[in-house]
Amino acid sequence: EVAVEDAEIALKALLDITPDDADVYEYLARTAEVRGRVEDAGGSRNAAIRARALSRDIRQNAIEATGNNATAHINYLKMKQRQAGRDMAKRASLEGDYQALAKKFIVDPEVYLTLSYYYSGDVNRTDEAIDAIDEAIELDPENVEYAKTAAYLHYRKYSIFGVKDSLAKAMQVAERGLSLPNAQLVKGPRRGINTKNRYTLYSILSAWYVELAVEAQQSGDDLQHKNWVAKAEESIYQIEQIRGTSDNVYVIMWHGMLSYAKGDRTEAVRQLYDAYSQLKATEKADATLSYTLAKLFEGRAELGSRMEFLTSAIYESTRSIIVSKPEVMLEYAEVL
Repeated sequence: EVAVEDAEIALKALLDITPDDADVYEYLARTAEVRGRVEDAGGSRNAAIRARALSRDIRQNAIEATGNNATAHINYLKMKQRQAGRDMAKRASLEGDYQALAKKFIVDPEVYLTLSYYYSGDVNRTDEAIDAIDEAIELDPENVEYAKTAAYLHYRKYSIFGVKDSLAKAMQVAERGLSLPNAQLVKGPRRGINTKNRYTLYSILSAWYVELAVEAQQSGDDLQHKNWVAKAEESIYQIEQIRGTSDNVYVIMWHGMLSYAKGDRTEAVRQLYDAYSQLKATEKADATLSYTLAKLFEGRAELGSRMEFLTSAIYESTRSIIVSKPEVMLEYAEVL
């Protein structure tokens, strides 16, 4: 509680100096929410409810104080969406607010990113999510975050709806993303975020190349299999350069994925399970890794292991595999 109180004092002092800074209001609102959780855990009745009301007031004040500032409006809408939770009727009721925001701030790319995130919450509105992120990219073509979002949405359209052209578009967008300024390896304050962006782009490309290599091998198309394996090798080599050492858990993981792409299932299981065990020990989970292991154990006697990997991919990863591969729930039901 002392740390929260100190943060509140510092932020209020900063707000006196910069009364039109939407970010300071947002930090203050988040601090109020943290205080509510701390007090609620300590047994204070209705602390969380009071905190939500206070954070809402702070964000409303931000809109009034910052004037024509899109960030304050975005933060307020994001809060309303979080508070709607999984209530689809409440979430749907926010659509008019998001559309009004896009009309009010027609040249602000962050507004379209926010609109894209909203639509992406419903897989059946993937096209609308893509249209929104395309607007953001048109306004700010050098933004790597927009490129990552667009690539993911195009892949999801391919994976869920089977639109083949969407996979090619996803790869095109991700490959272009690698050339953007904030995906370059640099020294200085941008090093961490740039490195993360570059790793993310190579990771999603590697996953797609591996997926296509496996499909080509299963269909007996040797030429395409070699082509996708070669692309996966180059992409995974770049990941190794970013991570730096061959014993890094993610390097081990991607070497396992490459073995899977090549058709060496025994080596793939060994390497992937090694990476899985290391991540599990640190209470982390990678949906792609877990789902790949589940596929490798398909048709084998170890149903308990397959159930564990599917559970990890669906429920224990930061981004559940179900978002891009909803058919995983059928696989999960088969082993129950």
